Amino acid sequence: MESGKVTETHVRGALCTNNGEVLHAWALGGCGVALKAQWDIEEDLRTGRLVELLAPCACDEIKLYAAYPSRQYLPPRTRVFIDFMAKSLGGSGP
Repeated sequence: MESGKVTETHVRGALCTNNGEVLHAWALGGCGVALKAQWDIEEDLRTGRLVELLAPCACDEIKLYAAYPSRQYLPPRTRVFIDFMAKSLGGSGP
């Protein structure tokens, strides 16, 4: 995004995957540029194993949902986990 203007950038490369762990390993191995969630690589950024590129550019927001059969019979450990994840990832929770 440049001065509030939305633009699209198409990239191509020799490697392509839909597996986050493989993509992370490739990025750490110096195989190229990767698009990863900030929470997934914050330790690597902090320690310098990875560096942020294109910081002014923004990507679409990623939505994360918790799916479970029923609120009526929701085990307490599931509720605790959902609340923990919402707080950890900065979401508002259910």
